[in-house]
Amino acid sequence: METALDSASQQKDLLVQEQVAAEHALCKELKVVFDAADEDGSGLMTAMEMESFMNNERIKAHMRALDIDFNQATGLFRLLDADNSGHVEAEEFIMGCMRLKGPAKSVDVASLMYETKKMVRYIRAAVQELKVDSSLMHFVARDVRHTHETIAAHEQGLKLAAGTTLAHEQGLKLAADTTQSSLVADGRIEHF
Repeated sequence: METALDSASQQKDLLVQEQVAAEHALCKELKVVFDAADEDGSGLMTAMEMESFMNNERIKAHMRALDIDFNQATGLFRLLDADNSGHVEAEEFIMGCMRLKGPAKSVDVASLMYETKKMVRYIRAAVQELKVDSSLMHFVARDVRHTHETIAAHEQGLKLAAGTTLAHEQGLKLAADTTQSSLVADGRIEHF
């Protein structure tokens, strides 16, 4: 019994070693592909280099042989450019292609669903915040209109008061002139 367990354990270790060796070999092949696609030798792949790379039938066939099938360069470039730098480094390319290898796994789909739900919650919260901000802006606009109307009414009142004050001053001057004329006519005061 113990030998069967030892044998199974050795077989498992051998499978793990084979898997690690296969992944290491795939990484090396992907590095060779990356270097071929990096036309200017900068160590960075631009979107234009990716487009050129994707139009090469030999490269496409090589990638399909590695069980990595992709059809749209721009979509792939966005997926691989994880840091949104506008270029893809060798490590981003290799790790991204490793994730694209083979059919989607349930954990990939679940992860994508989780990220999508998280993004939907974020967008809903942002929309709600915009609605609140919009309501607040409505109240602020209403208050500004009310303040403007109040200021306009006060200005109108001030103009009316200024007109009344001017008329009152003119009335007082007329009364003073009349009183002075009356006093001069009565001889009570001399004419100035």
